[in-house]
Amino acid sequence: NVTSLDLSNNNLNRKSWAELASIVSAIPRHITSLRLLQNFLSTRPVEDLQRLTQNSSLSAIKTLYLSYDEASYLSEEQRAAFIHIFPHLENTILLDKQENRGSINPVTRYNESKARKLGFPVRFPTLQAQAAFFVSQHKSKTTIETLTESMQEYVHRFDG
Repeated sequence: NVTSLDLSNNNLNRKSWAELASIVSAIPRHITSLRLLQNFLSTRPVEDLQRLTQNSSLSAIKTLYLSYDEASYLSEEQRAAFIHIFPHLENTILLDKQENRGSINPVTRYNESKARKLGFPVRFPTLQAQAAFFVSQHKSKTTIETLTESMQEYVHRFDG
């Protein structure tokens, strides 16, 4: 099953309430990661966001991607609504403009302290993830060959 959905750049801020509700209700329940970059959701009324809390299709989302700029423009009430929209949210990844366009460095994102300050849940990268990312960025054939097979597979997750 597909577990990730990218709804970035869909002008969700310009959709009517009925269109937004229809889009959200069409999200399959097996989706656990959702990208909402560049939808300017801070311009939506907080009431719209609060109404989305009734949509159970979003309850499975564990990882949410937002741009830092957009997240910082959300009012305190809008941020609180986001937390209620995604009741099982474990990790919020805030990306800067450069990361919005390209691949994401899952370890050194623009993210952790800023997301936490805005009240979003954040999962810090493990030491294994940090080491694997470092090796993937500075690898040579001999470096990779010295790792266990399971670690080699983990390192390859970070290949761009």
